[in-house]
Amino acid sequence: ASIFVGGAEIESFTEIVLMLFKFSVEDKDQCKELIKNLICNKIFTEDRVTTAVNKMMSVISVKLRKASSVLSAISTVTRFSGSCKSSRNLFSELSLLESFKNDIPALVKKLEKLQNDLFRGNKIILHITSSKKIFEDHFSDKELTSLITLYHLSKANIPTRLPSSFKRQNSNPEQLLKVVSTDESSYLILTHTIDVSYNHPDYVAVSLFAEYVGQLEGLLWKKIRGQGFAYSYDLHNGPASGSLIFYLGRATNVSKGYLAAKETIDNIVKENELEETQIETAKGALACGIIQKYETPSGSAITNIINIHRDLTIQHDTDTLAKIVQTGEPELLEACKKYFQPIFGGNANIVVCCPTNKKEEIVDDLAGLGLKVKIIDDVEKYFQYLNNSENGSEMKHSMETV
Repeated sequence: ASIFVGGAEIESFTEIVLMLFKFSVEDKDQCKELIKNLICNKIFTEDRVTTAVNKMMSVISVKLRKASSVLSAISTVTRFSGSCKSSRNLFSELSLLESFKNDIPALVKKLEKLQNDLFRGNKIILHITSSKKIFEDHFSDKELTSLITLYHLSKANIPTRLPSSFKRQNSNPEQLLKVVSTDESSYLILTHTIDVSYNHPDYVAVSLFAEYVGQLEGLLWKKIRGQGFAYSYDLHNGPASGSLIFYLGRATNVSKGYLAAKETIDNIVKENELEETQIETAKGALACGIIQKYETPSGSAITNIINIHRDLTIQHDTDTLAKIVQTGEPELLEACKKYFQPIFGGNANIVVCCPTNKKEEIVDDLAGLGLKVKIIDDVEKYFQYLNNSENGSEMKHSMETV
């Protein structure tokens, strides 16, 4: 009936490709054949591969013309190290696809080899959400199980977590600015490394405080959008990447938006109190977001699969809902002081994309807040440098430092 292909929802960087099939019991045999044909018997033709390469190149070319995409790409490579850098390097992807396009027959052979290699180590895991009887009666196909590891999603049968390739970056934080001539608005993304995973005792408090300050008509809404500094904003906990993330989008004054967020957090610490009604509203919004994931059978299935690969128990979301109810003002204030106030103290990675006429104003404003901004004149060379260098010392010579 429907097919979903993804992977990014599991972690920021993942070696997992997730495909979700939804089908009726009457179509179970057709579903098994569909799975076999998709992952076992796929035929790669030169025409189809060429079409796929052209589509991917078109998507990347469009991204490179958008300030928000460039912002995301630069921010990612400043946060992570090792092989992950190339996973969001848009220029490297484009160059690689260009080389593929020049020799499609060789690419077809690579795809066929990759397809064959997948089944040598029994690397495919098929999660079945169904009754135990249907699972035992209809998914014991020997041809299928010789290629695929089957798991029935139940509390008693939870597979081990597959490895992830991402590593957290522990180098010195940077503040970078890139001029983008194709966009009249400015964009900012701030990331700060924290060790608050899904199983961390402070996970609920951090997530709930982010919801508290960022909710509609909440503190950040009034300070940032209400005063016209930016059309969109976001402050959220990213437990998969180990980061707190603050974002300003389509900003008319990105430096004042940043300062407004900083003052909001500082005032909460100074006053040492929160509004009870807004706490309850934040609790409702956070809990609703969890509950909505289970509204449909397919939603429940994909949520359980993602939790399994995050090394979480099936009961994790249920336990989180209980903790949301129990979390109050003291825990939120502690999370604010411990995790949120430091991100506006100059110890975070900050990337700004802005039009030419805003560059000097933003650099001066951020410098006034004690931030030394490096201006990236050639983003392609910057990406190439990050991919080929072990440290960032040489890059300083090709940047303007303020």
